[in-house]
Amino acid sequence: MAKSGGTYNKDLKFVNYELNADERAACKLWCVEQGELDDKVLKCCEAGYRFALKWDARSKAFACFMSADGDAAKVNGGLMNTGRGSTPFKALRQALYKHFMVFDAEWGGFAEAVDWSAIDD
Repeated sequence: MAKSGGTYNKDLKFVNYELNADERAACKLWCVEQGELDDKVLKCCEAGYRFALKWDARSKAFACFMSADGDAAKVNGGLMNTGRGSTPFKALRQALYKHFMVFDAEWGGFAEAVDWSAIDD
């Protein structure tokens, strides 16, 4: 995770794309089994992605932060993909859903204003 001294690297740009109602419904049905999600996480880790999960008091939800290193940085370097949910599993699933299903593994151009009201459930 791109952190230094407890703060995020200021050079990272957050991709704050929020799922619309149809995407949220589809996300709830995507990778619902632990093994499915594990396969996606493994694929991303092998490609050079990193994940951090934490409770986010600002959004009152768990947050997943996904950043790119190594080969992954060639496409998504300098960006931070996010997911939120009522559980760490759901926050991770949302970040991965955005990565694979919404962004088609390329995050650039998807940054929007933050809407903290919409989480995955």
